[in-house]
Amino acid sequence: MLRYSLLRFGLFAACLGVLYLLGARGILLVLLAAAISLALSYVLLARQRGELARLLAERASPRPGAAPRGRFARGIAEDAAAEDAAADDAAVDAATVTEATGSDGAVEDGGAASQREAEG
Repeated sequence: MLRYSLLRFGLFAACLGVLYLLGARGILLVLLAAAISLALSYVLLARQRGELARLLAERASPRPGAAPRGRFARGIAEDAAAEDAAADDAAVDAATVTEATGSDGAVEDGGAASQREAEG
């Protein structure tokens, strides 16, 4: 990470020096040097930027079995546990309803409800 930052700063300094020798001064010098060094670093430092991106992605990804880190980690873990419990309860309720209704989805009450509907 330090290497990429130093390379970018070096490009900025080089652009600043060249533009100074060409006669740019003041805020124009700084703005032009920043814009040119940005464009050059995008082209010339693509490999280093890719390495830095991979490094940062590895740091940001959670390690298997590691406890969650960060400011909201405990709250997120509690919310996830509550959602898991609710999903488990819903699955148990759905299994209970399936057992009560049978495999065709009709309530097993001996046909009493069908007879009442036919009579009514």
